[in-house]
Amino acid sequence: MYLSIEPNHVTPTINSPASTLKIIIVNCNSIRSQQKQALFHSVINTENPDIILASETHIDSTFKNAEILPQSYDAYRKDRDIHGGGAMIAFKQDLILEEIPLVNSNCELVLAKLKVVGSPTLYLGSYYRQPNHEQTKLLALRENVEFNRRRTSSKSCYRRGFQPPEYKLANTII
Repeated sequence: MYLSIEPNHVTPTINSPASTLKIIIVNCNSIRSQQKQALFHSVINTENPDIILASETHIDSTFKNAEILPQSYDAYRKDRDIHGGGAMIAFKQDLILEEIPLVNSNCELVLAKLKVVGSPTLYLGSYYRQPNHEQTKLLALRENVEFNRRRTSSKSCYRRGFQPPEYKLANTII
């Protein structure tokens, strides 16, 4: 059993210089079982992130956010089924995130935007692509990202849920 995490800190330019937004990137490798959910909650409690970009949740619509996240979090999800895949953007409920509709839904992608007073809008995305899956999924990702990039000049943070063979990701395995 593993979860891989990549903590990232984003400091928005807002009135308070001490304001920091903590984002963690998690490959869940399933959060269906009680054991996996406990491990996921442990990571959340330890890291105390504001936002979680997660992939490979392996859940479907029968799982409610309250079953997989601490009470102070909400989420936008793109579920596949309990056998694999899935992407999620989870966030503390005191943040105001707005889910962004996809222009091409032929991929496991969830997009959202965070508006912070005095700062540019931060666009977030979590994406999963099965290994050796058809290129149409990557083209759908590109179409969605490019569409949103043309609409704004704000900063973006996208979770990659795939690992092309030409490079290796630096992950912490728990």
